[in-house]
Amino acid sequence: MARMVRPLTDKEIKASKPKEKEYKLFDGGGLYLSITAKGKKWWRLKYSFDGKEKRISLGIYPLVTLQEARKKREDLKYQISHGIDPSSERKEEKETIKKEATKTLYTFSYLSNTYFEHILTLANPISANHHKKQVGRISNHCLPYIGDIPIIELTKNDILDVIGRIKSQGTHETARRVLSFIKSILDYGVDRELLEYSATSSIKPSKEIGKKVEKHYPIITDPKALKILLLALDDYSGDYTTKQALRIMPHVALRAGNIRYAEWDEIDFEKRLWTIPSDKMKMKVEHIVPLTDTVLEILKETKNFSAYGKYVCGLVG
Repeated sequence: MARMVRPLTDKEIKASKPKEKEYKLFDGGGLYLSITAKGKKWWRLKYSFDGKEKRISLGIYPLVTLQEARKKREDLKYQISHGIDPSSERKEEKETIKKEATKTLYTFSYLSNTYFEHILTLANPISANHHKKQVGRISNHCLPYIGDIPIIELTKNDILDVIGRIKSQGTHETARRVLSFIKSILDYGVDRELLEYSATSSIKPSKEIGKKVEKHYPIITDPKALKILLLALDDYSGDYTTKQALRIMPHVALRAGNIRYAEWDEIDFEKRLWTIPSDKMKMKVEHIVPLTDTVLEILKETKNFSAYGKYVCGLVG
């Protein structure tokens, strides 16, 4: 036999005070008022559905009065009697509202901006130059065409249209990179639960763009031809610091940027070493270059010219 519960009164509710722990005042039919330690008074309904005990919030007193709470209780019990679970119904409503908000707020442009801001906060972020290139490719090739499309409406065909436009210009490697960036952006949206799935999930680069072709750059292997190049560099009559940078380059096998931004503090003449800091290297790892007699001689000549500057070849700042 069910326990009889004396209905609550407004006077009783108003007189209730917070205690050290949360407690409940019951009104009957599963309706009760939960009073927190901070004094908040929440209406809740306890009910059973498919053999499981559940609870659902009906609002805060006094914004929801005793009479309104009882009306909500009867409405919800009517739903339950007709096989409708109020908790599931409310969850579906919230999902619908979230999706509608996502449609208007989270466009591809918004998500890409958020993603590029996010990758700068990582423990090992990409270089500023690489970051600028990524942003530039998305801005130039994607945003004019899919920037305003809500991410939950973005389709595989929308993305393939972007990639096809790039391919038509004969820049297949750019198409491959842009597709990779789009995938990273949408995967970020999935991780943040803004998307259920990425529209790139079924796109295969090899099928849509073609297999990546390895490009081999020309290299001088003939000693006679190499000698001609080195003599030509020695005879270069342009800017002195440019000439010195060109003379160093064949001996150290480094990117032009490493030579351009080389600083005197990185050169140890006694140990015959050039230590390039990790933040200047693509792989973010410190790189040490042994210096030959020829390179040391070029550096000593250059030091007479740019010793008071920060950079070895005086090409920057």
